[in-house]
Amino acid sequence: MSWKNRCLPEGREFVGIFFALAGVFLIATHGSLDSVVLSPAALTIGIISAISLAFYTVMPFRLLQKYSTTLIIGWGQFLSGGFLCIFINPFEPSGHWDGAAVAAMVYLILGATVLSYSVFLVGLKVVGATKASLISCAEPLASIIAVVLWLKTPLTLEDLVGMTCIILTVVLLSLPKK
Repeated sequence: MSWKNRCLPEGREFVGIFFALAGVFLIATHGSLDSVVLSPAALTIGIISAISLAFYTVMPFRLLQKYSTTLIIGWGQFLSGGFLCIFINPFEPSGHWDGAAVAAMVYLILGATVLSYSVFLVGLKVVGATKASLISCAEPLASIIAVVLWLKTPLTLEDLVGMTCIILTVVLLSLPKK
């Protein structure tokens, strides 16, 4: 948004960026760059994901002012599905499709993709691109909670400080402007 609007983030957003980056850094590395183990493929996917997040946070803002969220998501799903057909034939599914596989696919399409992106776009319309992208930094927080509860992974002090930084970001950005 700063690049698009040719201005720096306002005070709270700048502080939020700092806390969000610090929190994600602490959670991902436990405070040490020596503990980061990324393959070239993981680094490439991470960079592509970061660019994609920036793109899909900033780009639909004008579209959301003109068209409904459902229409935007429908066209996005249609175009991306058509593009993927170049690489994968959808009429030759691989693997074994039993009831559990179909249920998982329905959940991935409706719950994890359509519903979550719809909610994100509605939030984007309400709070704007910068705040929406900063609040989305809470995703690693949800991942940590899931890992602790289901995989019984112990929390470190760095994890707790990182989680606190991310929570501070969300609280800071949700406070009304004076």
